[in-house]
Amino acid sequence: MAIFNEAASNKSQLINGDYASAAQLIDLGCGPGFVNATVPQGKGTSASSSGTRKISTSPALALVFLVVGVWVQQLI
Repeated sequence: MAIFNEAASNKSQLINGDYASAAQLIDLGCGPGFVNATVPQGKGTSASSSGTRKISTSPALALVFLVVGVWVQQLI
């Protein structure tokens, strides 16, 4: 999950706006502290300031995080 957290620090990535809420959902399913829910201050420019439209991917991203979290929990 650390790779998603690192990617979220880049403001030009779509995951930037969705990571914190998706990480909170994972913590609900896998227990508090399973995922670092804070997004570090990052690099890049925000998608909205560059003139491109930012598409919300939070439902799909939350589902991916949930599936990965359940899968990891089964491995333990």
